Amino acid sequence: MREPFIVLDDHLRIKTANRSFYNTFKVSATETEGKFIYDLGNGQWDLPELRTLLKEVLGKAHPIHDFEVEQTFPAIGYRIMRLNARRVASVNSQPDLILLAIEDITDRHNAEIALRNSEIRFRRLFETAKDGILILESSTGRITDANPFISELLGYLLPQIFDLFTQAQEPWIDLKAG
Repeated sequence: MREPFIVLDDHLRIKTANRSFYNTFKVSATETEGKFIYDLGNGQWDLPELRTLLKEVLGKAHPIHDFEVEQTFPAIGYRIMRLNARRVASVNSQPDLILLAIEDITDRHNAEIALRNSEIRFRRLFETAKDGILILESSTGRITDANPFISELLGYLLPQIFDLFTQAQEPWIDLKAG
């Protein structure tokens, strides 16, 4: 697996981890295996909600889906990790295990925030521009958006402008004729 992955025993001690876990968190097997999950690093995994979720995974076999942890990790700094966990029942009377997958979603989260901020800036510029702006669908020429200033330029309310362009076969010619 490319994503960090650990196997916990029924006491929430780490039995093993994959190479991606060791590389991502910049720790060794000797620093990790046999350790109680809540004692890893500087205790960043010791979260009340995570404790509750892991108890439910063991006790009631309720998996964890997309639980997000925002923490500062010792070797890698502030990160947002998405956790998914599932109990695996033993086949030979051994204690059950928990498989815990960890996905670093920090970059995706930051990109989503940047996109939202960009959209807000665009919307502000679009709404306050002192130029009439129509946004058209390239394949059909249909208006998908118009800024408020176009109403002042053309003397129509925005819904009327949308209607004019929707009804016209060749919108610019019909608009000039009207």
